[in-house]
Amino acid sequence: MRLAILNMTPEDVNKLIGPPPPPTCRNPTSGAKPRKKFVFGNHQKSVLKAVFQQNQNPTTLENQQLADELKLEFKTVKNFFDNARRRKTH
Repeated sequence: MRLAILNMTPEDVNKLIGPPPPPTCRNPTSGAKPRKKFVFGNHQKSVLKAVFQQNQNPTTLENQQLADELKLEFKTVKNFFDNARRRKTH
């Protein structure tokens, strides 16, 4: 059966196994722009590291206060602490 597929036309193969899946959004030819890596400023990084040394699990309120103070998005601050904890354990 496998060798017979080699001699088939693409249309016949599609009839046999179905059409190929549609391209995903991550396909570079789809026009989607790749995400840029976020880089903390020196002050932002030093404050976050200092807070992490004191408290590795800040509350949601503390994360929000840090985000406001450092002019960052909440999810960026939360991700910093999640990643810092992950790095510390490995």
